[in-house]
Amino acid sequence: MAIKFNRKYELRIGDDKRITDLRMRFFVEYSVGGFIPLCEINLYNLSKTTINDVLLPGEKIVLRAGYENDLPIIFSGEIRNISSVRNDVDIITTLVSGTSDQSFRNTNINKVLDNPKSVEEIFRDLLVDTDLEIAEISIQAKPILGSVSISMRLIDAINKIANDYDITWHVFNDRFYAYDNKPRLQTNRQVFEISSETGLLDVPILTEVGLDIKTLLEPRLHPTDLFTVQSSFLTIVQAATPFVEARRQRGGRQSAINIKHSGDTHSDVWYTEIRGLTNNITTVAA
Repeated sequence: MAIKFNRKYELRIGDDKRITDLRMRFFVEYSVGGFIPLCEINLYNLSKTTINDVLLPGEKIVLRAGYENDLPIIFSGEIRNISSVRNDVDIITTLVSGTSDQSFRNTNINKVLDNPKSVEEIFRDLLVDTDLEIAEISIQAKPILGSVSISMRLIDAINKIANDYDITWHVFNDRFYAYDNKPRLQTNRQVFEISSETGLLDVPILTEVGLDIKTLLEPRLHPTDLFTVQSSFLTIVQAATPFVEARRQRGGRQSAINIKHSGDTHSDVWYTEIRGLTNNITTVAA
């Protein structure tokens, strides 16, 4: 836990506006399975010029948060909605942002793909005109029969293809990932070891799918990243009861399938909540 001190953040708006020294609250959520990353930011007592001339719908924002000199990006997207309210002596401005809203969430597709060779080819064709970078498409060869006709919102088309071919996808910091619909053992990324020494908060919860945990902010955690948990205590939901003994007897890893980052520069809130999916059998017993 000693390495997680001196919390810092940086919010970049557009190409040249940076905010680092105001009170800020943030909430960021990522999830696998076609969920569009979302971010809500509350900024306190901005100038009228910043509110009226800088915070514009569609403007690019990049939020970094972490400790000391390590400030990884925890969200990248576009401003969707802006509102300001007075709370006693404070003016609180709220930004709601989604990833690549204009080029991804709000785009309609009307096209026919003639005899595509693979699902990967379909994904690449659909995403070619968006702001998303294709980071990883890791799926087994799946035969495509004939041409593919698409007339719907882009995000709906991606979801339909994913459902038809048993594929999961997610977006992380404007990068697109697609993979076969099963827990993945990631070998090319860090495995996060979470314990009381590294920031584990509260008691882990064993659910019917895996572990739910709360820890000090883990800004580098990525959807589908692997993590292990070490704890002497465990809360068990009723649906998970049949799995308890098996999971206590064996060690293992879990995939992060839902990640929620929350922070407030003027309070103790600065943490990450993770929903885990077991890779085979996983345990938390220390």
